[in-house]
Amino acid sequence: MAQQVDPMAVMVAYLAQGALGAAVEGRVATRHHYGDEWPVGSPAAVVTLERQWREIPGAGRCRAEVRLYAATDAEVAQLALTLRQMERRERFEVATDAGRALVYFFLLDVGLFPDFDEVLKMPLGVYPVAMMYAEEVLP
Repeated sequence: MAQQVDPMAVMVAYLAQGALGAAVEGRVATRHHYGDEWPVGSPAAVVTLERQWREIPGAGRCRAEVRLYAATDAEVAQLALTLRQMERRERFEVATDAGRALVYFFLLDVGLFPDFDEVLKMPLGVYPVAMMYAEEVLP
């Protein structure tokens, strides 16, 4: 039986390997690491799963939130523009620790919701995204 794809690992890998990963200096994860590995105030992207379901046999879909952290609102807006440029409507492959994953699309939804993290004392923006992917790692 083929290895199953973890959609959050795929999304984190895709964002980290692209323009957003470069803009945040590799700080892309499923939870923030401020106070540990990440200096407070540095830009980062945190991916949180909202919902996951099977679209058709062999293909899954998920909705997630990408939380964009930065020192200023202007920097958050710039990260949002970078994320917008990563939207893909055609199939592509993403290299993960488990192997290559096939993604059918990566779409941004609605728009950026500005917010402020009271604990970290940092502005952030929340961007809903959707992804459809093959449920098994490519051979």
